[in-house]
Amino acid sequence: MKAVLSAMSPSYRGAPRRVFYVLLALVSIGASTATAQPGGTLVQRLDSIAGAGVRENRSVGITAAVVKGKDTLLLKAYGKSDVEGDVPMTVDTIIQIGSTTKQFTAAAILQLRDAGKLSLDDDITKWLPDFETRGNKVTLRHLLGHTSGVGELDAMPELRAMKLMRNPTVTRDAVYKIISRYPFLFPTGTIQIYSNSGFWLLGLIIEKASGMTYEDCVSPLAQPAPTRRRLRSCAAAARPPSR
Repeated sequence: MKAVLSAMSPSYRGAPRRVFYVLLALVSIGASTATAQPGGTLVQRLDSIAGAGVRENRSVGITAAVVKGKDTLLLKAYGKSDVEGDVPMTVDTIIQIGSTTKQFTAAAILQLRDAGKLSLDDDITKWLPDFETRGNKVTLRHLLGHTSGVGELDAMPELRAMKLMRNPTVTRDAVYKIISRYPFLFPTGTIQIYSNSGFWLLGLIIEKASGMTYEDCVSPLAQPAPTRRRLRSCAAAARPPSR
């Protein structure tokens, strides 16, 4: 039997957007074992596996779902969604997904590339004309590959003071102005260093190339395949003349 295990980890209080996190992994259980055990025993085993992280203090909270075909074998929450507020995790908790969005950002960029709306070799200034490159030639490929050298937003005191990830009033323009005025960490293309700033900038480029908000563009990518086929992808949207 193969069951899909969907695990969700907790966010912090005051997340700026309602985002849903689903981390998919395949849990393979031998068919003979599954058929030899009563259903209740299997569910108990799944429950034990899913809740182990919380019981062993390796996780603050988690929501897990195990599905076999059309049958939901397990749907249960464990631990807390907010430790300070002593709020229990529930199966309906909305969880901040953090850097998991990077895979959706990259997929959206590639969809737009396939639709002919942008090229990975486009200079960043094609889409963000006022971005200060300080003599570097920064392409979308550099941003995707973490080789742009753009200053890291996590290390910018102004953004820390804004409580960027917890403050829904922070505007894109304010963040963009701060990132663009910081010096590069290294000449573009010479080093690879994990970059949140690069993918944040790609989010702006997605909006400009697609004519959609980032959220509307990438949301279909996070849906199950049957639903995804019914939703309009970011590559299908017409680009407004003003963008």
